[in-house]
Amino acid sequence: MDDPCRQPHSPHPIPDAVCAAGAASQRPVPAARRILNTTVGEGTVPNLWQTLADDLEANTGRRGRLRGVLAYLYHPGFFAIANHRICHRLAKQGRAGGVAGAILNRLSIFLTHCYIEPGATIGAGLGLPHAVGIVIGHGVRVGSRVVLYQNVTLGAGKPNGSLYPVIEDQVVICANAVVIGDVTIGRGALIGALSLVRSDIPAGCVAAGNPARVLPCGPVLSRDGAVLRGAGAMKSRGGAA
Repeated sequence: MDDPCRQPHSPHPIPDAVCAAGAASQRPVPAARRILNTTVGEGTVPNLWQTLADDLEANTGRRGRLRGVLAYLYHPGFFAIANHRICHRLAKQGRAGGVAGAILNRLSIFLTHCYIEPGATIGAGLGLPHAVGIVIGHGVRVGSRVVLYQNVTLGAGKPNGSLYPVIEDQVVICANAVVIGDVTIGRGALIGALSLVRSDIPAGCVAAGNPARVLPCGPVLSRDGAVLRGAGAMKSRGGAA
């Protein structure tokens, strides 16, 4: 498996802007349009076509409607996140929508072995390079351009499911890591494989271990040359951890 910390430009690109490929050519009927532009929390979630285009690029490095159809059929990561997008919106469309979403969600779990609750809020461009064993709980909030490797768990910290983590933009969480409870993983952070995270991780930091601890790390640059994580990340943002 490639080390995302040392190879920030490779095999699973994280786009710098939302890809709107194909959005202009879509002509959904009015009822469908209401589903595709559902509001979640504060503000309006980008319409489904734009969000899926961003997910497609994050997982395959490609874009376009035909590539999206092919990726839905052969790429488990795109299949899993695309189904979640649909289920998330259907769950807000009354009883019939909820039933349809639940059926699609169970089908997706059966085929991909990824358990993503329809109630989870996930930003555009989620990358799932090896989509198996991923668990995302009901109240989890995930930012944009996040990458989750295999067997990652994002879940509640208490049996009643009242506390869920927040994963900010451009975070990378490596294989078999567990993030649970009322914690925030700051923008651009990297969580190492097999880590257990039960406390906040500052933006731009690398953390690993059980329990996870922040580690020293040299600077890792984003595609636009900004310091994404490691030494200088906080200084480049003009803030403190």
